[in-house]
Amino acid sequence: MNRRQFCIGMAAFPGFAAEARPHRAPRERPSRRSGDNVEIPAILIEGLIAIPIAAGCARPLLLEIGTAALGLHLRRSVAHGMGIAAASGKDREQVVIDRLRAGGMSLAARGATLHNDGWPLPPPLSGIVGLDVFGDLSVELNFSARRVRIGPAELPAPDGRTTFSYAGFPRVMVPVTIGTATFPAIVDTGQIRAPLLLAGEVAEQVADAEERVRAGEASIGGTVVPLTSIAIRSPVFAGATRLRVPNAIFPAPYPQSNLGALALDGLVLAIDQRSRRVRLRRP
Repeated sequence: MNRRQFCIGMAAFPGFAAEARPHRAPRERPSRRSGDNVEIPAILIEGLIAIPIAAGCARPLLLEIGTAALGLHLRRSVAHGMGIAAASGKDREQVVIDRLRAGGMSLAARGATLHNDGWPLPPPLSGIVGLDVFGDLSVELNFSARRVRIGPAELPAPDGRTTFSYAGFPRVMVPVTIGTATFPAIVDTGQIRAPLLLAGEVAEQVADAEERVRAGEASIGGTVVPLTSIAIRSPVFAGATRLRVPNAIFPAPYPQSNLGALALDGLVLAIDQRSRRVRLRRP
């Protein structure tokens, strides 16, 4: 995507340029645990939540916030338009980038991983920003109101219903219940293959043997594995919050199950990185 294509992509969302300004216009400042929270209008693209982030260029970059991602990832063509693309053209190449800001708040990234144009990220997204780029700030993703809040706000103590503790980033996890089966699932806002990816042993607990459909293939650990889709007939909960999960795919590419962006529709997800707490609720 060159600079002209990027601008055309941004123009595909009427009013985005005007709405991309933060709800409050704070002074530019380094990220910290004191001061005001910043609210930024967001958009949803195929279920992914994205905000504009300035990276030293005239126009902001539209970046998806990935709760299971690390660092900053950009399309090579976008980086080239910014004048920072390396000459080699290798996929997943590291480049230096600075002056990264969200709503006037300086972020922690000082580099980016470049991906070639075959990267299957839905346009007009320019890339992905991981939670670690926000330092130890809390990040609230409001899929219902399409807003993102960044700042020092702390979540309350875990109650086992909407608020939970997690061991460490990037494995932000919540308990998911289907019928009588309860299991941990990674909250992955960048996963749009299915609302829920199930680990093999969990799938055997909840899947009806007669309602299984082939769902393509995936490469897991370098091995091509056939995927299976199942309809979910029982209510699905994350703690006490009911989720809209009509189907699931298995096996997941890792030992844990995975709760994707499609299951978060209409919900508010908040992650307190300093206290290692996550809250998932309806607004």
